[in-house]
Amino acid sequence: MAYLSCEFVENGMCFIYDAAVLCSYSMCMKFEAIKIIEDYKGEIFDWDKIRQIKQEYRDRFAKNDIPPICQGCPSLKVKDWSGDMQLKYILINHWENCPLDCIYCHTHERKKELNKMKPWKILPVLKDALKNNMLSYEGNVNITGGEPTVLKEFPDLMKFFLEKTNIFIMTNTAAFDYSKWIRKAIELKRSAPTISLDAGTRETYKKIKNADCFNKVIKNIKRYQKGLDPIRNSLIGLKFIFIPGYNDT
Repeated sequence: MAYLSCEFVENGMCFIYDAAVLCSYSMCMKFEAIKIIEDYKGEIFDWDKIRQIKQEYRDRFAKNDIPPICQGCPSLKVKDWSGDMQLKYILINHWENCPLDCIYCHTHERKKELNKMKPWKILPVLKDALKNNMLSYEGNVNITGGEPTVLKEFPDLMKFFLEKTNIFIMTNTAAFDYSKWIRKAIELKRSAPTISLDAGTRETYKKIKNADCFNKVIKNIKRYQKGLDPIRNSLIGLKFIFIPGYNDT
């Protein structure tokens, strides 16, 4: 049946530090989100309940009863949705810990407080989803939040996705630390990391990131790139956020 909806309404879920939500786009743009489960800290789901909640939203969209928070979202499109309930689009964003302190980041004003927060474990939830046929073998996961490479579960998460699924892995990293798992995923053409650089010089980097590790980051980027063919090398992206008076010349 063709109707206006999006991938996350149909087959997605996002994890934030205190909830499981329908998508992340509305949260980023409007600072609110449609919460599937509130006060969530990594408990194993009753998947029948999750299916029921998601189906209620799918039925709303099929009737063109679009929630106000979703109206105008560029992710909405009209197509024939499969009706499959498996999770194919996942965003892991349940922690804010990061060794850097970027002046544009939403965590900048609360950096010390947020860095003390201990993230709950998400891998058991994903394993249970796979066991209960709720996690698709194909799809896309975005591991973001704070700095992924400082998350204790990160190596196990990467291993799980690479060995148990064919899911494509997106990571948002500052390359503050080098990850052999990111490199392995690139080699397998299973990942496209986005590296937050934001500067072309050490001095500018220090002003924006509040950390003196520009040379270390450049070294790690080169380690990710070393020996790759053009196709695999093209999977590595650099992100620049232009800030007036800092890096906009």
